[in-house]
Amino acid sequence: YFHNSALVKSISNHVELLAIAEKVSDEEFINLKLASVFLLTGYISDYEKPMEASLRLVEEIIPRYGFNHENIELTSEIIRNLFNDNQDTLSDKILHDARYDYLGRVDYQKLTEKLLRERKEYGKYPDIKSWLDIQKKLLTDHEFLTGTAILLRSVSVEEQIAGLQTNLE
Repeated sequence: YFHNSALVKSISNHVELLAIAEKVSDEEFINLKLASVFLLTGYISDYEKPMEASLRLVEEIIPRYGFNHENIELTSEIIRNLFNDNQDTLSDKILHDARYDYLGRVDYQKLTEKLLRERKEYGKYPDIKSWLDIQKKLLTDHEFLTGTAILLRSVSVEEQIAGLQTNLE
């Protein structure tokens, strides 16, 4: 419901927008774009260990398209850094901002309801109070890391929390 092709496309498009605005080099961009495409693929085959599954798919698929060992390593590193909450490089920061872009968008309410439905089907966060607490904490604690992502945030944290409470309580 949430981790689907529409989200992958959104993340990938946002990576491109942020990379251009933040002046990422062509060499960095290739691996960043690959990481954005493969980031969520692991949720398809292993919902409990999506990072590991995504990394296996990177190793399996991108060599078929002429990418070399260095591309595999750099793409995998960007994916690992996102899952491990490391933002050491500009590419890490851009993928982080693209991944969490939905937190500042007007369609956040709709997307978070899809995520709740997905999580419930996997036996995660079965009650609304726990879900609201987790989402409020995520919204409150989250920071966009690039100047461009900060400028693009269209809905404030307070408005998102108010909408959550209205829609889910």
